Amino acid sequence: MASVAAMGGIEHVVVDGASSDGTSEYLGQTGTRWISEPDKGIADAMTKGIALATGEYFLILQAGDLFAPGLTLAEIEAELDGSDIVSFDVLVTHPDGDIRFRSRGLGAKLERSMCVPHQGAFVRRDLYDRIGAFDARYKVGMDYEFMLRAKRSGATCKVVNRIVAVMPADGISARRDWPSLEKRLVENRLIHAVHARGPVDRISQKLYWVVYPLYKRVRHFGGRR
Repeated sequence: MASVAAMGGIEHVVVDGASSDGTSEYLGQTGTRWISEPDKGIADAMTKGIALATGEYFLILQAGDLFAPGLTLAEIEAELDGSDIVSFDVLVTHPDGDIRFRSRGLGAKLERSMCVPHQGAFVRRDLYDRIGAFDARYKVGMDYEFMLRAKRSGATCKVVNRIVAVMPADGISARRDWPSLEKRLVENRLIHAVHARGPVDRISQKLYWVVYPLYKRVRHFGGRR
């Protein structure tokens, strides 16, 4: 996790889930702000990192995620204009070819699917203070639920279509196997139900969730992902 301070500084905060592979010993020698203890999952770990950080904007990177090569802090800071979220693109690396995850911001597309990759989203501390951090009830879609909550709160979002981070496709949120995809669909359906905006939206969602899982299954098993 990276936390960008208002005056041009940057701090790195590491949240480790009580691993026994020497991570704690290594971190103790780096001077990095860190914590190592059991957690309740990814959402809980990310929320702990937010609590530890002191900057104005936070970017959350998970194990294996990296900043894009050649990108400088000055280039990032130049885009942090006071918006609640400043959302960059993310490069997702797959064995059969990389995919650019383009940010679409908090627009209409977000109502149906995640389009603000959290590995590229610099979120202001003030937004976390206003709406809370990540809901630990969600094991896969906690970032999607947060972005929908941000949209419902009237949060502002600036989109910068430049790659800021590289994400390996080995986490459940990016894996292409059907069991992983099915888990994402189940959570997204629950998130949609929680954030429905009235009777019309609920009816629209019911129709969507009749058709969309069938569409995804046909595409998946037909070889089009």
